[in-house]
Amino acid sequence: MAALLAALFALAALPAGAQVRWYERLEEGVAVRNATRKPALVFFYNGVARDCQRMREETFAAPGLQELMDNFVCFELDARAHAALVERYGIFKVPTVLFLDPRGTEVDRAVGFKPPDVFSLYLDRTNRASLGGAPRTESTQDAATRRHIERLAEIQPFKTATVNILQPRPGTLAITLSHKAPAASELSVVGDFNDWRIGATPMQRAVNGDWYVTINVSEDVYEYKYVDDAGEYHEDLRNPLKKPNPYGTSNSVLVIGNPMTSPLILGDSVTFIVYRPNAREVAVAGSFNDWQPTPMFRKRDNPALWGFRCNLPAGTYQYKYVIDGEWIVDPENYHVHTDAGGNVNSLLAVR
Repeated sequence: MAALLAALFALAALPAGAQVRWYERLEEGVAVRNATRKPALVFFYNGVARDCQRMREETFAAPGLQELMDNFVCFELDARAHAALVERYGIFKVPTVLFLDPRGTEVDRAVGFKPPDVFSLYLDRTNRASLGGAPRTESTQDAATRRHIERLAEIQPFKTATVNILQPRPGTLAITLSHKAPAASELSVVGDFNDWRIGATPMQRAVNGDWYVTINVSEDVYEYKYVDDAGEYHEDLRNPLKKPNPYGTSNSVLVIGNPMTSPLILGDSVTFIVYRPNAREVAVAGSFNDWQPTPMFRKRDNPALWGFRCNLPAGTYQYKYVIDGEWIVDPENYHVHTDAGGNVNSLLAVR
């Protein structure tokens, strides 16, 4: 793997007429990286995360972004198939996009779904630090490469956030978060909205001892936590929404606006939606149908999405999805309930 990575990020001149494209395997990009000084864009995904599909269809394919991406060699890597790279770069969720310099050193990262206007800021920042139009002749290659690396070093990760969520931007909403941590001398919030950069979004202590910060974010779903001066992570105890993370704990979940999550509830109408592009059979079972799996159907315009709609009287219900025989909780519903048998089920309420 080390030799492959060394070859992957080797430097040389770019052949005339070469075009940026997605490489699904590291080996496919070796020849290109052997012949270019372009920075690399590495998109880590998995096949069951709807936000990964959104990155492909809403962000990467957006008009105008291709021009910004022309300065990168782009890789699309299944996180589950590249465990060594995932561990090396500390990837803990998908989608995550890494921006790497010619030596394979990370200079920036985007965690979670980023809409086109926000993702363009990441591309522009790395592009502005790159060689741009500098000539790539053999005689200037070494000096140009050094200048390139020096410029990229100015935006090393976790020093400054690409997007300053403390400042209002068009299309954002102001949300105030607060947390009680009397023993902390410093506290910051980290999450998908600031790419989990510790210290990027510091909180202030109020007169009553609580810590607070007002962030500006667009409509979407964000995972987050609080980090104190000792490096300890804390869930938001004032927010009941949470999602398990790879470390055996949970992240708090912030739902802003009315993004499409599952289930969609409008009056007594309940629509279950789950993203499973490679599933053969998907069903939903719960207390509303005596836990008898009811088949779900693929959307005509997006066969990766399965759906089922029904009308339910006011009340609280537990449910799970049955995907090719496997029972799972709803990955996009952050309300759960543990029943008397120790089973964790998704929870929905019809008002």
